[in-house]
Amino acid sequence: MDTSLTRIGYVFSFALAFSLGIALSSFPVHAADTASSDIPSDISTLLQKDPTTLTDEEQQKLSEYFSTASGSNVATTAPEGTVNCFDYYTFGSVQVDVNPLISQTVPGVPITFSGTIKNQNPYPLIGGSVYAKVFRKSTNASSVQVDGYDVVDQFFVEEGITVAANGSVPLSFDWTVPRNAPSGDYQVAFFFVTAKRFNLLGLSFTDDVVGNQANFSITSDATVAPVAFDKGSVLLNGTAFHFAAFPPHFQKDDTVKAEMVLVNPSKEDRTVSVSWKQYDWDGLRQENLVTEKTEAILVKANEKKSISYETKEYKGAVTYLVVEARDGASKSILDIRFVRDDVEQVRMNFPGIMSFPLKAVEENTVFSCIHATNSDIVNGTELTLELKDTDGKVIHTYDYQGGITGNMMGVKDTFIPEKDYGRFTLSATLKKDGKVVEALDQNYDCQNIDPSLCPVETVSGLQSITEGSGTKHLLLILSTLLPIAVLGWYVVKKLKR
Repeated sequence: MDTSLTRIGYVFSFALAFSLGIALSSFPVHAADTASSDIPSDISTLLQKDPTTLTDEEQQKLSEYFSTASGSNVATTAPEGTVNCFDYYTFGSVQVDVNPLISQTVPGVPITFSGTIKNQNPYPLIGGSVYAKVFRKSTNASSVQVDGYDVVDQFFVEEGITVAANGSVPLSFDWTVPRNAPSGDYQVAFFFVTAKRFNLLGLSFTDDVVGNQANFSITSDATVAPVAFDKGSVLLNGTAFHFAAFPPHFQKDDTVKAEMVLVNPSKEDRTVSVSWKQYDWDGLRQENLVTEKTEAILVKANEKKSISYETKEYKGAVTYLVVEARDGASKSILDIRFVRDDVEQVRMNFPGIMSFPLKAVEENTVFSCIHATNSDIVNGTELTLELKDTDGKVIHTYDYQGGITGNMMGVKDTFIPEKDYGRFTLSATLKKDGKVVEALDQNYDCQNIDPSLCPVETVSGLQSITEGSGTKHLLLILSTLLPIAVLGWYVVKKLKR
């Protein structure tokens, strides 16, 4: 098992910079612009360190360096009332430690992967998902350095995952090898997100900033590979696009034309299905889908055929275009991402609580990270974090009103519950100029997280009336028991006569 955060050395700076909160839209067009021999030795040294061991001063130093290198004047002074996001949220704090049961397989059969998901946070994770990308490895080091490996599949492995604080849960799944898959070395790279939007392991919209990886090989008797994209052929408005580099920038209202080449290595004409799906930000949620199109494309024998797609509509600052070609059971996938300048956008990142369950007279903290794109600071914003019990009664509310910076920033509030709560909802609502731009409910339930953590109350000698049942539930129980008691008294009285 290869547990390194990324395969490609210089892209580590990209992952680290993201975890430090620099908006992705702040980076220059190519990674090589800042990830080269021009990087100062002290910065290079920091980039080689485990990001979880960096001090606050080292994080700030990297943040300032990348902001300067990008040509951005991203504000480094956090607004009043904010905190360091990374005191509460840790990128890379989940491990998907999974291996194939066999190291070598053949086309047309499933290969099983098994292992565990490990939560290294002091709080539980709810609404989690494991996402996977299957890569076909290449021995061409120069192409891998700028574009990563070829993507042959991507999918959700499992959704609705709950993991207790510092806990683990098992994970097992099958991936069916396409019948026409060529021989070679392959790799499954894993990502972990919550609410299908908050990254805790890898960045699913990249091919290089990945989490844990599981390697295997395929032995096939196929003499010709399926039709596939030439990953190094991609152009955006005539300029080469690289998958292991910072996303390029375009003007807000530009029509961006994506071009790429399909390669048919066989001596026969083939018709492949090509789908185009354009998303806002990433492709994990259906609600992010902006446009889609599917077409059948004829690729003649030994032909290299250029195809294209124009992106005009957009919802936010970042466009994510997923292009998939299918030749029989085999897929070839391109995940293309770029930025539209002058489109201001604010986003939440991982609202949560620091301790679970909520305990009476014990201090707890509710928090969230937030950031903006394409701006040093966006004003007129408001983030509300509200805890409610199962009856909808407010346990605690925190409201932040102020600017949101391009650098990832945090907000938090401490509170002391009046009673124990093992079931409650954390609602997070982000507004800009009074309009809701993002809203999320996260339901915490001790029965799903760890039943041993469920608080228990004693009411009139009746056990297991837990918090969150509420007065309505108690009255329901009493209203049921009272008629039974009266009936019993009446029967006993009649028998005594």
